[in-house]
Amino acid sequence: MINHQENKMNNDTKYNKTGSILIMVLWTLSFLSLLAASLGVGVRQRITLLDRLESRDKLQLIAESGIRKAIVILNQDIERSEAQFTSEVKAFRFNNEKEFALMNLRDGTAEVSYEYSDGPGYLPMKRSGVVDEESKINVNTATEIVLRSLIKTILGLDDTRAHDLAQALVDWRESPGGEIKDFYSGSYYENLEDPYPIKKANFEIIDELLLVKGIDMPTFKRLSPYLTVYGDGRVNINTASRPVLMALGLGGELADKVLYVRAGKDGIESTVDDHVFQKTYDIASELKGFVALSDSEVAIIDRLNQQEKLNTNSLHYSIRAKGKLNNSASSTIITCVFNTQESKVEYWKEDQ
Repeated sequence: MINHQENKMNNDTKYNKTGSILIMVLWTLSFLSLLAASLGVGVRQRITLLDRLESRDKLQLIAESGIRKAIVILNQDIERSEAQFTSEVKAFRFNNEKEFALMNLRDGTAEVSYEYSDGPGYLPMKRSGVVDEESKINVNTATEIVLRSLIKTILGLDDTRAHDLAQALVDWRESPGGEIKDFYSGSYYENLEDPYPIKKANFEIIDELLLVKGIDMPTFKRLSPYLTVYGDGRVNINTASRPVLMALGLGGELADKVLYVRAGKDGIESTVDDHVFQKTYDIASELKGFVALSDSEVAIIDRLNQQEKLNTNSLHYSIRAKGKLNNSASSTIITCVFNTQESKVEYWKEDQ
């Protein structure tokens, strides 16, 4: 009887030990399963991160390749045209889907394009090509009057607010003892939450406009397409937009006459039938061959020539390349400004 009880107790102890071991094994398996799942998630996250980094690097290279190819195309066209600005050159650089719309690369495609609009009220359209920086108003050389006129046209401000913003732009660049009198906005910059000194020197990049009193991001986006920091301040009469022509002092009616003649028979800007002015002192006489000009309109053009405000060719071009991966919606954009005379990139911006 005692032996039977001892055997039963030994068996119960054996079963209890076996049960405990089984439970421990199950807990261990559960823990290992959770650990494996956790490690799997971590590995997948790392793989996803590496894929994203690799994709970003590829996109960067694709967009950069688009920039480099556009520079090669631009240099070849300059050599081919012997640096002359013709209707063929204008169409090739500013409205050329064949060369700029779709650049097939190994891992994706790049396109070089820009939004074209002739000012407020005109719907922007996408065009394949580069942008002429000398078609814009140089913010480093323009007078307050020119800047005020441009600001009124683009932003629709009244005289007082347009004057204040134009004055702030001039004040930012003017060194002490310059032309600006009875105006000092230094206290505004000194009292900002993150203060900085007013520059009193030329704008170096167009993004610097965002530092000027009165210019926020929405204002910058509307105004910057008509302003530049490149070139000597002369505006290319063959490519300047209506707001720029008006800011120079041509007025709406005379600006429209220039645009009408420039567009050629098809009425579309940047096509091979455009009329291109070759010499600034011939602008008025050439216009008279197509439209009627009053004596006052001729005087305006002559005055701009005397002041050396006009040009018929350009040296600086903005290039915006968008890179896309094959079978992916991901993309990235790089923008640069290329100096064709010195064959160098003067500005480079990468948008993620």
